[in-house]
Amino acid sequence: MDTTYKLGATPLDDPGLRWFLERDNPYQSIPAVRSAAISVPGRDGLIAQHNEHYQSGTLALRLIVTDNDQHGTTRGFGQLEDNLQYILGLAGRRTDLQTIHRVRGDKQHFTRARVVTSIQPEFLDPRNVRVILVFELPDPLWREERWTTATSPSLSSGETWSTSSPTLGGGNAPIRDAIIYADGSMTQLRVTDQTSGQWIELNATSGPGQGLRIDVLDMRAIRYEGNPLDPDTSVDVTGNLDAGPGGFSLVPHYTHTQTQSVVSMDVYRFGGTGTVKIRARRAWLL
Repeated sequence: MDTTYKLGATPLDDPGLRWFLERDNPYQSIPAVRSAAISVPGRDGLIAQHNEHYQSGTLALRLIVTDNDQHGTTRGFGQLEDNLQYILGLAGRRTDLQTIHRVRGDKQHFTRARVVTSIQPEFLDPRNVRVILVFELPDPLWREERWTTATSPSLSSGETWSTSSPTLGGGNAPIRDAIIYADGSMTQLRVTDQTSGQWIELNATSGPGQGLRIDVLDMRAIRYEGNPLDPDTSVDVTGNLDAGPGGFSLVPHYTHTQTQSVVSMDVYRFGGTGTVKIRARRAWLL
């Protein structure tokens, strides 16, 4: 199974073979859990905690840098030097985190990373150098490139929609960047993840032609008019936003009859009638 990567807009399998990935195992290790446990006098063992987060991850990529130019023509040591300096400059950027795009089979994911170890080019022959890039992934989860949206049926005031959504399912890691929004008059919007028990709730008022939006990752809420994704028509109501211990995530789960996960949740709105939309990118551990 072939796996290819891009660092920003640069393919690490260059069409002209100025550089290309060395391949063996297409998989990397999954991130460790940032676990906590409590020891209590008079009790055996430890009291485990739940809904833990993950530690940062690592990604190691091996590149062969050649003396090819962009058209695939060998040009000698001077071209090899130029290609190597380009890769070192690309990987060594320190102004921000870089986006790594990954294509594996028919799936396209991305994460953000930085190189944290020294890079020691290995001279193989006058035409080829090996470079190992070791990236730290501050957020170790891989996310889908595209967003998907689950939409509730029209809910009356005080009505709860309980669903197991295959639209938001399919991944195997918690979704922490969902955007929740609902149009129309209401005074309360709440979503509960059935698997983890985590919840998020906004107690704010919106009227006709308005709506409420929750950005889970930033823990920010707005009242908007018109387009819920347009920040220019919004009023901040973050002070009315609350979540349970550990924040809020949508956690995919499996049954013994499924190989595709689903996300099970309870969606509630109070005051007025309308739908609720949950927009998210599925996430993976690997």
